[in-house]
Amino acid sequence: MKPNSRSTNTSFVLVVIVNYRTPHDACNTLASIAPEIEKLPNMRVVVADNASGDDSVSQVQQTIEANQWVWATVMPLNKNGGFAAGNNAVVRHDLAQNLPFDYVLLLNPDTIVKSHAVLDLVEYLDANPSVGIAGANVSLMDQSPHTAARRLPSPVSEFTSQTRLGIICNALKRFDVSVPIEDSDEVECQWVCGAAMMVRREVFEKIGLMDEGYFLYFEEVDFCWRAIEAGFRVVVVPDSHIVHLEGAATGINQTKQRRGQYWYNSRRRFLLKRYGIAGLLAADVAFVCGRLIGGLNDLLHLRSPYPQDPRWFTWDVLVGDAQALCCGNPSGGPPLID
Repeated sequence: MKPNSRSTNTSFVLVVIVNYRTPHDACNTLASIAPEIEKLPNMRVVVADNASGDDSVSQVQQTIEANQWVWATVMPLNKNGGFAAGNNAVVRHDLAQNLPFDYVLLLNPDTIVKSHAVLDLVEYLDANPSVGIAGANVSLMDQSPHTAARRLPSPVSEFTSQTRLGIICNALKRFDVSVPIEDSDEVECQWVCGAAMMVRREVFEKIGLMDEGYFLYFEEVDFCWRAIEAGFRVVVVPDSHIVHLEGAATGINQTKQRRGQYWYNSRRRFLLKRYGIAGLLAADVAFVCGRLIGGLNDLLHLRSPYPQDPRWFTWDVLVGDAQALCCGNPSGGPPLID
């Protein structure tokens, strides 16, 4: 069906954008959503501000009022509890108030929604009741693809991601975290990029909210895994496109500085929840073996140069895990949720 021939969709959609000191990006995201309202009149957008401590709330509110975006509101939060907590605050409020929504779109503030991207996700979920989570097809600002369909991280993927040697990666391809986006209506996977993922209301009602033990990163991996365990399917819808300015708020792509401790805590938390302590240790051993093989291949020029990592990357992975296990706080946060 051509986009201009589509009828108005009456599903209720709640869009949640969690902002932390990126008001300009959040306003640009709102502007990109605005054209979707014509085909989705029952869509509401809430910008949850994670206690930014700057003028984020007033700047976003002023932009909403200046553009008369009556479908958008701002929810200031009194603390920065992370990505999961920010999303949960909005979803928890709407569930408690029994406000109408069929789907929740969790959307990063550093994204640009392309034409019909939200509508494509809604129509797909309307037509496929067995799917609990649908992700958009993500590209980066330079138009390069950013694989939105993923497999769960595992000890084997920790190994292959560090060797990045063709013969090894090809032999263990079925363990690769990235799943190729095919020319089809859907790409089934184990988790989708959290920059733009639409969740059916029944998923929240059955498995609960996102695990707030993750401050940032891996929370969507955990949530999709729990949804699959509960019997829902997880897919990427290739026709739904968004552009992701990856790392605009977190600086995750900066290689000249150390990565925030929250990333290492989140990695450890997920591996522990999914595989237990033995699995975490196996993942760390596999990580080291992969790094050693990768480093040797670099010296022998058997592959392209190794991508630059954040400073102290290997040290922070291994020492952080060792310290957390020895100190009795392996998850780096609240008690693990079964």
